[in-house]
Amino acid sequence: MQGTERKVLYAALILMLVFTVLLVYASMGLGITLPTCNDRVVPFNDEKVISKENNHFEVHYIARMWSFEPAELILPENAEVDFYVSAIDVDHGFLVPGTNLNLMGIPGTVNFAHHRFDRKGEYMVICHEYCGLNHHNMMGKIKVLASEEYTRKMQELTSSHLSAGAELIEDRQCSSCHTSDGTEGLGPTFKGLYGSHRTMADGTEVTVDEKYMIDSIRNPDKQIVKGFEPGSMPPPEVPLTDQEINEIISYIKSLK
Repeated sequence: MQGTERKVLYAALILMLVFTVLLVYASMGLGITLPTCNDRVVPFNDEKVISKENNHFEVHYIARMWSFEPAELILPENAEVDFYVSAIDVDHGFLVPGTNLNLMGIPGTVNFAHHRFDRKGEYMVICHEYCGLNHHNMMGKIKVLASEEYTRKMQELTSSHLSAGAELIEDRQCSSCHTSDGTEGLGPTFKGLYGSHRTMADGTEVTVDEKYMIDSIRNPDKQIVKGFEPGSMPPPEVPLTDQEINEIISYIKSLK
């Protein structure tokens, strides 16, 4: 082997070693991971923000023409976030400039990426896949706040949600059948409802979680609690929005 060929070979081997070390460092040292398709999470149609232990969050993002849900995500500084992104109409992009978040929102599919927000400030969420007439207006926002400011903001939002939920229950006349003090009415009481175990008319046992409550609000006769009759709760004349349902559920959760 000629001396020049030997030098080129050694240089190539050294470059491969350097690239390998950089990839390992990016993954383990900087926490950079590649976006993936997650087949363990069932495709969803509702946004969700789940706060876990140790400043860890799980966020289910919905992309639709022409908005992201949640439209504004508020996080504390140094939050570790698992992003799950899906769409309900056409293909959309999900790009957060300044981060490694670059996903596709595809109907029937859930894509995943992880990111640590170690810098306070506002991040834009941008659709970078043409999705129709108002594609250029499809944006969302992520706000990363200092821990104290985040705690204060969450308390304000919780209080606002509880007030809005209580008002909706009165306005939609839910309180004519459901009490909030533990006494039984024409329907089950809201007090202590969330997280409880209920026996259905067919004998099955269910836990009252968010999915159960959403199903019960949207389709009252889907799951009938033992001792109550089908048709007792008519569906609302004006359908509740996702936000209104979330506000009602937040209020019911507070009634322990």
